[in-house]
Amino acid sequence: MLRHFIGALLLTLCAATSHAAAEPPTLYHGGTILTMERDTPEVAAVVTEGKRILFTGSLEEAQSRYPDARSANMEGLVMLPGFIESKLHPVLAAMALDMVVVAPETWTLPKGTWPGMQSQFDFLAALNEAERGMVDQTQTLWSWGYHPDYHGRLNRRMLDGLSKTRPIGVWHYDTRSIIINSVLIQRFALDKDTPAAYQEVLTDGVIDYEQAMVWFLEQVKSDIASPSRLQPGLSQLVRWMQQRGFTAYRVPGALKLPAIATTYQALLRQHPIPLYTHLSGDTVNRAAEPDLARPKAYWLGLVPDGPADEMEIEQVLRDLTLDAARAWGRESELGSIKAGKVANFTLLNLNPLTLSAEQLPELRVQGTVFEGRLYRVAPSME
Repeated sequence: MLRHFIGALLLTLCAATSHAAAEPPTLYHGGTILTMERDTPEVAAVVTEGKRILFTGSLEEAQSRYPDARSANMEGLVMLPGFIESKLHPVLAAMALDMVVVAPETWTLPKGTWPGMQSQFDFLAALNEAERGMVDQTQTLWSWGYHPDYHGRLNRRMLDGLSKTRPIGVWHYDTRSIIINSVLIQRFALDKDTPAAYQEVLTDGVIDYEQAMVWFLEQVKSDIASPSRLQPGLSQLVRWMQQRGFTAYRVPGALKLPAIATTYQALLRQHPIPLYTHLSGDTVNRAAEPDLARPKAYWLGLVPDGPADEMEIEQVLRDLTLDAARAWGRESELGSIKAGKVANFTLLNLNPLTLSAEQLPELRVQGTVFEGRLYRVAPSME
């Protein structure tokens, strides 16, 4: 079913692209279309042209008004407005996605699957294995996923026991703290001319409050946020976001490291990606990243304790669409399926509003449409 729909739509879009001067509309039908508009919550057909939605309504009227539109039969799939993530922190996830992941639960990411570790012994063993597997003896081992509730206490001395020659930095699950070893301190001369306010955190190697984190990241930015690290992380991020149906993200708050923000934005200009973004108060075309703390929005087929009833499910969908667009101030363009808005859609295998809480894990994102162009999910997500 999915392959038939995607194949037909790709042929439609390719044909339209080859005749860009007179690009015909595309008519989506044959599935469930949830608009998130209160007056017309569900329609039978959507017509798009280029980046915009032309029409929503009945199939008969769509065919009558747009007789030359190319047919895109969804074959039972469910279309919603393109999801918008509102709890993200740029750069942090792009960095974390290129790290060794050792977290309490298993993470399946575009780069591969990282098994979950739920004891201190297993956590340290996984770090040790990762360190031994690194060929370049001068390369820093950066890891994300440490959680004291599962992995116990961690400090500078314990990381020194893993290696006395390799710099090691372990990022807390919530990204609000980093534990480092002595070699990393020496490599970046963190103990030289250190502000008095930060000297204490180096003793235990636990950098665990905001001002110290900003200072630390500024000192190690040439390593942890180099273009060679951010670009692979950004590429994984794009796939990760698409697999979860996101077509835009908005981050509340500003990035406090201008040098890292500059590197990130330069990469976006060099490698445009199919996501709308919002960074530090300015709109940057096409970028996104998750903070990996798994906010409420990530219930979609991932979190077992999902919404319990239809009313809550509908609110979660609104959180992901129209309410997120309103918080961004872009509800005139995004957040619902309505004539005049951008043709950004998320395609699901099932209708969330008809599922029980127990059935929610069966939901799968089948693809996204960004500015009228289809992006299918990776095969492993089908």
